[in-house]
Amino acid sequence: MEASLLSLLPPVVAIVLAITLRNVLPALFVGVWVGTTIMEGGRPDLGFLRIFDTLLLHQVAAPGENGTVDYFHLHIILFTAFLGAMVGIMTLSGGTNAVLNRIASRIDDRRHGQMLTWLMGLIIFFDDYANTLLIGGTMRPLTDRLKISREKLAFLIDSTAAPVAGLSLISTWAGFEVSLLVEGFQAVGQSVNGWEVFLATIPYRFYPLTMLLFVFLIGWTGRDYGPMLTAELKAAHPDLTPSNDTVSPNNSRNDSLLMRHALLPIGTLLVTVAIGMMMDMDRATEVLVVASFLASAVGVVSTIFSRTFTVNESMEAWIEGAKSMVPAIVILTMAWMIGAICDDDHLKTGRYLQQLVGNSLSPEWLPAVAFIVSAAVSFMTGSSFATMGLLVVPFTELSWTALGGEATLISDPVLLGTVGSVLAGAIFGDHCSPISDTTVLSAAAADCDHLKHVETQFPYALTVGGTSFLLGCLPIGFGVNVWLCLIVQIVVLFLFLRIVGRFSSDS
Repeated sequence: MEASLLSLLPPVVAIVLAITLRNVLPALFVGVWVGTTIMEGGRPDLGFLRIFDTLLLHQVAAPGENGTVDYFHLHIILFTAFLGAMVGIMTLSGGTNAVLNRIASRIDDRRHGQMLTWLMGLIIFFDDYANTLLIGGTMRPLTDRLKISREKLAFLIDSTAAPVAGLSLISTWAGFEVSLLVEGFQAVGQSVNGWEVFLATIPYRFYPLTMLLFVFLIGWTGRDYGPMLTAELKAAHPDLTPSNDTVSPNNSRNDSLLMRHALLPIGTLLVTVAIGMMMDMDRATEVLVVASFLASAVGVVSTIFSRTFTVNESMEAWIEGAKSMVPAIVILTMAWMIGAICDDDHLKTGRYLQQLVGNSLSPEWLPAVAFIVSAAVSFMTGSSFATMGLLVVPFTELSWTALGGEATLISDPVLLGTVGSVLAGAIFGDHCSPISDTTVLSAAAADCDHLKHVETQFPYALTVGGTSFLLGCLPIGFGVNVWLCLIVQIVVLFLFLRIVGRFSSDS
């Protein structure tokens, strides 16, 4: 199918319905159905069948090259379930509570709790899914105790996860981004070292860099604004809704003993991931599956051998933790389906938006346009990965041609700024989108209403995204130094927060 205005219809329908119904699942389903109906020539009956006999199956086991099968999404589903099981064991055995009791002796106010959550987000840099699920499940009891809203917790983990994974040299994102950069330059006849180009684009990725700092400033200053301020004021009330654990944590034993039920699984997860990725970065998602299963198994063994739980109680906690991730997995799968409908093999949503830009733009405007188009595609598809895959190569070609196509242009600020803006815009759109997979997982990990998370995070993402666009992507095309752009953005965000932000409590 050729790219056309119809390419925009499925994501637009899904987003409008999600906001209208305040329930993302039926909105995603209808969006997918609209897409498959378009693919089947306007036949809603055939479109309905394609959802189940083709599209859904391909999200679990997608056909790859040369007859292979791509199990990437299945690995993410298993990783999510196993990590949920691990968190269930940690929480219901009292391990998480014991660790937090120890931490709480030093973390005695809301600001420190937010800054600790931010710091943990920087430490879990190897994968955005792992970052979201592990930190959300671990920090939720502490943030509840400190009267930090679930919406704020979801924002802290969501707005840290993708930026830090996207900028890290050792992550599940790095290899993918490097391969796209190499492919982009190969398309214009240039052989480059992908890792060198990756490093060169980092200063030009204004949104993830400034978002990481903005999250820190939110925690450090204790100031909020917009819907988040309302949520924080409500959470500061003593009647904060507690966690919906199905079994009460066992706190009858000594904290030092119980801490092992949290520290051993987390240690197993981190060590296994580190070793696995050093051995084979190309199989990162398989490493995550194995690491999360081993971590959950270590949690089970720890509770049984310490006699905190019987075998049956331990397995019940494992199952309860895995079950808690089922709603997130369902929504995640639906989000993948609508992203697949919009890809280059189907409705070509990204290609259509890129065609609207055309080839007649002046080079000075390319970084700004790349950021806007990338953000729009990511917002509509709910996938930063899909957006990068759709736009890195065409925008590399577009900027290369506009600049004159000489080999010396590989380090040109406009070229690096354009590519960096695509990578940054993909994360910005993802943070704003109600159908984003990481948005879904962040809300689930924080046990927060999905659309409340979108509503409270959107103004913050828009603030940082607008600043990145106006004071980064625009001036970089006209020759302003990249480091000066970054410094100005940081200063402006700090002043904005001081002027507009308000304290939600006395602490």
